[in-house]
Amino acid sequence: MAGLNYVLEDGKLPFAVETHIEAEHAVLGSMLIDSSCVGVVMAEANENDFSDELRPIFIAFRELYFAKEVVDPVAVLNKVGIAGMHYQRLLLDLMQVTPTAANVNIYLKIMKEQSLVRRAGAMGFELMSAHSLEEAHGMVDELNKLFCGRQNVKIVSFTQGIADFYTRHDGTKAPEYLRWGFPSLNKILTAEDGDFIILGGYPSAGKTVLALEFAWQMANFGKKRVGVFSLETKDSKLYDRLLSRAAGVPFDEIKHNTITDDSWKSVAELGSLAESIKLDVIKAAGMTANDIRAIALSQHYDIVIIDYLQLISSGSRYKGNRTEEVAGISMALHTFAQDSEVTVIALSQLTRPDKTVKSTAPTMSSLRESGQLEQDADIIMLLYLINEEVPDGDRRLKIAKNKDGPRGYITLGFEPKLMRFAQVSSRPDELPKKERSRFSELPDGDVQETLEVFNKTEGGSA
Repeated sequence: MAGLNYVLEDGKLPFAVETHIEAEHAVLGSMLIDSSCVGVVMAEANENDFSDELRPIFIAFRELYFAKEVVDPVAVLNKVGIAGMHYQRLLLDLMQVTPTAANVNIYLKIMKEQSLVRRAGAMGFELMSAHSLEEAHGMVDELNKLFCGRQNVKIVSFTQGIADFYTRHDGTKAPEYLRWGFPSLNKILTAEDGDFIILGGYPSAGKTVLALEFAWQMANFGKKRVGVFSLETKDSKLYDRLLSRAAGVPFDEIKHNTITDDSWKSVAELGSLAESIKLDVIKAAGMTANDIRAIALSQHYDIVIIDYLQLISSGSRYKGNRTEEVAGISMALHTFAQDSEVTVIALSQLTRPDKTVKSTAPTMSSLRESGQLEQDADIIMLLYLINEEVPDGDRRLKIAKNKDGPRGYITLGFEPKLMRFAQVSSRPDELPKKERSRFSELPDGDVQETLEVFNKTEGGSA
């Protein structure tokens, strides 16, 4: 981007560039006037925030600071080395134009903001010269990353942490967690903005149907803006399933195009609510994690559901190493969730157990290329059939990882007629002994503490 000409036809610089240069001068001048400002600037700024002429001065400051050497105008001038007389005059000018070093944080904020504007403008010039759609798409992706990246470092002191704790927990406002549509999950999973959640399942276990149930509950009842990124199933098929569940239209009627008048009435009633339900399905075949992030941020989604993670493209970076490829995707989604405070729910395939193993109950290690997924996820849920010989039978949803709460199981009954799940009561003694959890659903919806075997067999929940 260096070397781009920002001068307009009237010979003037754009306002943003003029403001940025003034802020740069003030930031550097503050460090020259008061060396205690150097640490503040080093924690917030980087060399890309400075213009070509002033960048060597910032780098000189940085090298002196990290070498724990004396930082003063003489040392900086000596470090710059080249064009001595020019930089000697420049350093004097910087000190003279800086009103006071006490406002260094204000100068930094202005410089960081205008640095983004300046770099975005440079990318705009490059975008205008793109020779192909692919090249332009790459530039747009870089532009999005520029604005989505970390703009500053947030440091919270212990004093501030206690003050914030009082504000969060003073009892004036109940915490808002995701609504899953199932009583036990609503109680046990205290999922918040920015969590990275994995929903794993064997093929045909019902991952997609369950994910659509989550999407419907969160969009309709939780009033969240939800984006479902489908890398496998056509959007029309997803909406067939979704409308069967939401409008109560028998799925057979939809599949055979024999929708009755009563069913059409139900669809019409649902349609009257459509504007208030913020739920989108995105055809995402071939998308990368950055593509998903760019679309999610542009559409302001609160929840992103991805079906499914192993189909996300990683480009050519990890060609030939599937484990590294999935690990890179997992880390990208985890970072996206944390940085943007968007909750990401990624579906994942499970590796079927060896046929010689009696139990088909999955564990976290059943996740394909599981290592990084286990580490990154805040919550991991695993869905599987209780009886493999009954395809439409009850499922068990296993909470295999829950950073902020207990782990265990709930039992879900599948209603293929309406493409939906419903929670059913499950007594702990109905589970195989080694699969008994620390909680089970009782008829009145309460959570009952039971056996500790689950923790002993699979380790802690963190």
